[in-house]
Formats: sequence, C-alpha cells, structure tokens
Amino acid sequence: MSSKKVYVMTGGNVGIGLECAKVLLQTEKNVHLILGCRDKKRADAGVAVLQKLMAQKGSENSNTVEYWPLELASFASTRSFAAKVLETYPQGIHTLILNAGLVMNSRTTTVDGFETCVQVNHLSQFLLAALLTPALAKATLTWPGENGCITLLASSLHIPGTGRGRGPELTIENIDGSKDYEGMLIYRNTKLLQMLCFFGQASHLLAKYQRKITINATSPGFVPTTGLKRDSDFATRLMMDTVVSRLSVASTVDQAGKRVYNCISKFRGPECHGLYYDKDLVATPGAEARDAELQAFWWKWSMDAVGLTEDSF
Repeated sequence: MSSKKVYVMTGGNVGIGLECAKVLLQTEKNVHLILGCRDKKRADAGVAVLQKLMAQKGSENSNTVEYWPLELASFASTRSFAAKVLETYPQGIHTLILNAGLVMNSRTTTVDGFETCVQVNHLSQFLLAALLTPALAKATLTWPGENGCITLLASSLHIPGTGRGRGPELTIENIDGSKDYEGMLIYRNTKLLQMLCFFGQASHLLAKYQRKITINATSPGFVPTTGLKRDSDFATRLMMDTVVSRLSVASTVDQAGKRVYNCISKFRGPECHGLYYDKDLVATPGAEARDAELQAFWWKWSMDAVGLTEDSF
C-alpha cells in the first residue's frame, strides 16, 4: 500500500495544469501525481518535463508522477479511469484537481451524444468527482489530520459582462449548441454549468461526509496563452498569443498554476468548503450561479445525463 499522498488531475500535461503540477511536485513531499490525459504524446512530454524538474533536486525529491489515459469525451473512459483509481488505491486519494477544459471552434458531439465542450468541461468531470468521492472520503484515515479535497478550475466568464463577447446564455433548448453555436458562448455556458453544480456538490458532500471532503473552485485569472485555445481557429490563437496576452488584465500561465496550487494547499481546510476564489481571493459567484432554482434544475439534468442518483456517491 502506497504511503504517498495520491493526487489526481484531469489534463495537466500543458498549460495551467502543468504549472500547478510543477509547484506541487517541487513544494510538497511524499506525493504521487496521476495525470489523466487524452493524448499520449503530449502526456509523455508533460511527464518528462515534471520528471526532469524533480531530478534536479536529486534525492531530496521522492515525488513521482505518471500519466493514465483519460478521454473526457467518453463516459466509458471516465468510468474506466475512476475504476482503475479505486482499484489501485484502496486506501483512498488525497486530492482531485478538475483542471481539463477546451474551447471548440465548431460544433461536434461525443460518442455519448452530447456537445463536446459540455461533456469535456462539465459532465465527465462532474461524473469523475462523484465516482472518486468514496476514495477522497478515506483521506482522513490514511493521512490523519487531512481531509480529501476537490478543486474545480472555474472561470469568471461564468458571470455575464465579464470579458468580451456574449454569454453565458445557458438554456435547455440550446444545451447542445444545435440552435446557436459560438465557441466562446458555449465555453461560458459550461463554466456556468460547473458553478451551478458546484453548489450542489458542496451541499451533498457536507450532508453525507460531514467535513471529510472539501470542495472549492478557483478562477485563476485570464490566461490567453494557455493550451485551452488549442481547438480554436488559427486567427484566434494568433490574437491570443500576440495581442491579448499583453493586456494588463492578463495573467501568466505560471501565476495561474500557482493559484490553483493554493486551492489544494492553503485553501483546502473545512473552513474553505464551498468557496469560490478569484485570483486567490474569496469572491462572490455570479447571480445566475447562485440562483437556487437554476442550481436544482441543472443538478438534476447533470445527474440524469451521467446516470447518477443521490445514492450513487
């Protein structure tokens, strides 16, 4: 049985997730990090970067990292990944970082029939968190004095009027983007979906597991140079890299990564349960995200979409 603290991160081979992993593996001790990634070549490259970084400290750093295949555009892959975690680590896991995300340039659907951005950014990670909840609840027994932690990489773009462009405009009629598709609009919708269900997750975890698991959400800042834009068109990628990245409101990838790390280290205690952070400060989510009726509606929709019940986790 491994005595190392097991951290699981979706994505993490590039962008904000990779920067968070760098800080984690250089700062904490006795850590084993699993990156769940869809692209083996990119994942291997990310793992190599992290291993090289740790090797520079020699015997001082006993942390380890590995990549496991995870395709968030598939519920089957998500369930298989979760089952492997539960089987491999019966003692539980320490932390789950829901980091993966994408923006699509054109509408596509997954093998499960959902719009790709909706499933990757929200549904599959919502499902993964539920499936790994029992493992996170064991953290207090395996690592006495420490609770399990789920950190959601959120975005201030879930608030209307933040940034440029439309949205969010989250409706059941256009949840699949079939009536009106614009990449950033759908992305904003997924970020609102995340926050609406975040509150349901916080309430459920508190009621069932008391203080054994903390869930928090963080908006690490506007990072135009992150890998999030990889599925956007060339013009958008060029603008983000050469123009938008120079704006004063922009954050660097390493700044954002450190902010995510803070949520799994400084802000993981029971007193931080259900809190939303914006650049390391406790913030108030948008009004729509705090609407109880919308929370209840989209919680049920998400539960039904991934095939969960209240007793499932």
